[in-house]
Parts: sequence; structure tokens; C-alpha cells
Amino acid sequence: MKKLILSALVLSTLIACDEGESKKMPKEKGFTIDVELSGVKDSTMVYLKNENREILDSTYALNEKFNFTGKLNKEPATFEITSKSMMSDGYFYKDILIGNENIIIKSDKENFQFTTNAKGSKYQDFENKKNELTKELYKERNILTDQYRMSTEKNPIKIDSIRKFTWDRVHIIDSIIKNRRINFIKENLNNYTSINELGSLADQFSKKELNELFQKFSKEIQESSYGEKAKTYLEVNLLNIGDTYADFSAQDQDGNQVKLSELRNHKYTLIDFSTTYCGPCIESIPELKEIADIHKDNLQLVTFSGNSNKQRWENSIKRDSLPWKSLWDGKGYKSKTIIGYQVTGYPTFCLIDPDGKIVDQWVGYGKDELKNKMKQHLKK
Repeated sequence: MKKLILSALVLSTLIACDEGESKKMPKEKGFTIDVELSGVKDSTMVYLKNENREILDSTYALNEKFNFTGKLNKEPATFEITSKSMMSDGYFYKDILIGNENIIIKSDKENFQFTTNAKGSKYQDFENKKNELTKELYKERNILTDQYRMSTEKNPIKIDSIRKFTWDRVHIIDSIIKNRRINFIKENLNNYTSINELGSLADQFSKKELNELFQKFSKEIQESSYGEKAKTYLEVNLLNIGDTYADFSAQDQDGNQVKLSELRNHKYTLIDFSTTYCGPCIESIPELKEIADIHKDNLQLVTFSGNSNKQRWENSIKRDSLPWKSLWDGKGYKSKTIIGYQVTGYPTFCLIDPDGKIVDQWVGYGKDELKNKMKQHLKK
């Protein structure tokens, strides 16, 4: 099978083997990922992506098998193995955490994301252990939400009943998953999986307990990209309603570094924290444009992207044609701005009054919610 050529962007992270060079110098140890995936069709394009969902390499499946090779300059690294599109028929994916090791994965297409039998990596072993605790719960959650989304029920009373049953159970599942992940951290300290989970669940701990757990990891793990979110969480001032806003600087759609304080113009400021392919974020855009027009004399809108991938942010700019500033710092969920403003889901909206006080903050979008919030706070 012929691999696609790696882009220059990727070469700083992932270096593919070159036959000519290998003859001139000793072959250095890299990684191999061998996948045997029943149910995948021949000639299916399969991609290897980094943690920012940027494509590093691609290949074709043949006889239900495919593989990737390369070399990491720094380990471990998170990769996503995925088919072409989330919306395509037969879509599959799996995240793995590996070093320069030989990884073997045997699974079937339907259960690929849940498989815990990836072998050959000391880093992935902890991922397998964590995923074993939660995979059945995630499967049940997916079944429930898919059934709800695909329901053809027309009776409003039955629809409400189905909705209540589905989300009541989903909330219970989410609570169990969260508790199992917390227990996993406490019982499996000093590895990259656990410190990554500690960052993801940082808001579930007091800063005192978070710091006590963080200090139980080696300096190498603390200083790694996997420890970055927990470390940032400990360093930043977490903002709440009633607090004075925190200024920040990020790139705008024209390529300029812009501070929030430079945009406010002594008006109310609504920060729209969003990501490119978040459904409710997209649904909110027409209403955001409407309130921007209604309250143009005393409201300034600013969108802050939670995307780490620049191309995805730029895609949203082209698609949405926002008449206000869209800002991006490239840090994704590790951003000091995202963490400081306690953004835990998208969209998140933060309303700041002309004096710089945070007067409201909420997660999610529902029809007319933005208009009602502005009527409440801006009295117009």
C-alpha cells in the first residue's frame, strides 16, 4: 500500500522512514501501528491524526488490515486512528497513547473505539485500564442518545416521556463515569493517562486537593503537555459571576494580536466561547447576529474559539461571516482563557457589564435564550 506523503508541518513531530537515508545511517527506533479490523472494507482510506486532529499520515485498508510507521521526537504522543468522516457510513475511530513502540490492535469496526486490547505500549496500557472501567457505560450512553435522536415518535406526551427517560439515565451514567475516572486517578498515580484525566476533571477537586494529587506525579510528567491543563488550572484565577473580568490577548481573523480590553468600548461585552463543529454553537449564530444588531449601541460581541486546530477555526470564520471579532489562541482546552473563565462546554456565554463585572455566565443554547438574557440585563 502506498502512503500519502507527510506534510512539512508534520515533520517536526513525526518523521517517516526514508529508504535513501536509511542506507546512510543506522536505522533509529520508531513506532509501528498494526491494526486488524474486521468489517472494514478494502480500499477504505484510514488516517492517523495528532491530538489536534491534524492529519499526519494516511493509508488504505486491505484484507481488513492496515498499518502506520514513523518516529516520534518526543514521547508519548496521542494519535487518533480514523476513517474519513464522522458523517460517513461505516465511520470508525480510536485514540491511542504511544511512544516509539510496536503496537498491535485487533478489533472489529463497530467496537473499535471501545477496544482495550491495544498491545505493545507501556503508555497505552494505562489507557486500556481506564477505558475498561467505562466502556460499557459509554456504549449504553451512545445507544440511548442514538435511539432518542432517531426516534420517529409524534405524540408530544410520549416525546417528553422518552426525553425524560433518556436524559435522566444519561445523567446517571455520566455521574458514574466521572466517579470511576476520579477513582482511577487516585489509584493509578504518576502516569500520563492519569495526569491528563486530572486536568480534564480539575473542576471536580478543590485547588488544595488538586495540588496534592498533582505533586504526586514526577516533574517530567508534570511538565509534559499532558500535565499542562492541571498545572494551568492551579495557576490561574478562576472567574465567577460577580468577579471582575480577566483580560486576555489572542489572534483575530485579520492576523492581529488583540486584547479583550481593546474591544470593549465601555459597553456590555458578551463573550461567545465556541468551537467550529459544535451543533448548538452553529444554531446560536443567527440569534447572536440579531442581538448584535438590536443592542448595537451598548453591546459588544466577541467570539473566542476553543479549537486548537487553526484550520478548523478559519473554517468557522468563512462559514459564519461574523461581523465582530473572532479570537483564537491555539491552546484549545488547555488555554488559560478557557480555564480561567471555567468553560466546561460549548457554547458558553459570559456577559460583562460596562464596569468590567461578570454579571452572567451560562452554558448551552436554546431558542430566544440570548434575546431574553439581553432583555434582562440590558433593559432594552
